[in-house]
Amino acid sequence: MRRTLTTVLSIGAMVALSLSTLTHAAPAGAAAFVDAAMNGNRDAVRAFLKDGVDVNTTQADGMTALHWAAQKGDVELATVLIYASANLKATTRIGGYTPLLIRLQCHEGIDASQALYDWDFPRQLLHLRALEATASIQGSAVRDGTARGGDLDVDAVEASLYDPKVLIARPVLRALRTSPSVLLIDEVDRADDEFEAFL
Repeated sequence: MRRTLTTVLSIGAMVALSLSTLTHAAPAGAAAFVDAAMNGNRDAVRAFLKDGVDVNTTQADGMTALHWAAQKGDVELATVLIYASANLKATTRIGGYTPLLIRLQCHEGIDASQALYDWDFPRQLLHLRALEATASIQGSAVRDGTARGGDLDVDAVEASLYDPKVLIARPVLRALRTSPSVLLIDEVDRADDEFEAFL
């Protein structure tokens, strides 16, 4: 009886130890590093890297900081991580996804703009308002005789409204811009025939 109890306790301790190593992928500081990437906190990620945190640290599911940067489309953060030698081929434990997997979820009514790109209209409006304010300030300075004036170049204004800074890259465009990458098109059968033909 005593021997059986000792054996059961030993097996239980080994199982508990192996489970704790499976669920605890990284030390606390390293886990905070991946969490910072998950939250898009570039400054914290840079600070962790300066402190020597392993750039390839994973969460329990295998997600790395580069996985999170790629999933969020944060090119600046992904660039920082790649320069810090992030593993481009790191895979998640469930599904085996690499950081360069880009997913397009199809649904009824999806159109090309939801798959390719869209314009950040609020940002365009703010930019246009800033240009108008700048022009009015310059115009009043010219009337006061304190500055030389000049009208805004309409072509330059129009070009600045459609600058890549105000472009929202959707999955297909992100996959075309990112090399190498894998574009996963999920549930394409739920999309309309026109969208299937587009793909």
